[in-house]
Amino acid sequence: MALDPAHLPDDAVPEEETPKQRRRPATEDAKEVQDEAELLNRQVNGNGIAGDEPTVKIVNLFRFHPFVSLFVHIANIRYARRKSQRSRVDQLVTESQRFYKFCIVSDFILTVILTLLLVAAVVLGIYKTLFSPITWPPA
Repeated sequence: MALDPAHLPDDAVPEEETPKQRRRPATEDAKEVQDEAELLNRQVNGNGIAGDEPTVKIVNLFRFHPFVSLFVHIANIRYARRKSQRSRVDQLVTESQRFYKFCIVSDFILTVILTLLLVAAVVLGIYKTLFSPITWPPA
């Protein structure tokens, strides 16, 4: 039990706090919560990209990597005791290279398909604009 230093006898020394008794400063807790909130806000609101809504949606569509996200999620669950996310993912990569390659290739294929769909939509729009007959009055 620690006594108030003002009420100690002359030969007494106050007890020092042990590391278990010391609390983390509130500023560190607040900073950690703020960092997590900013990260979540960027993920929800278009990763911090300024611009009109369709542009942000297209950029987010190409940043979407569901298979690699699945791989990272599994690594976080399997190696939760490791300190950093990178070390968790590295460990899973070394243990299951085939699954890692599958995730990378699948994301690449998905990105190619999305790119082809976007290009097809643009080409279709240009074709309809330039080569469709204009009739007046509309039927």
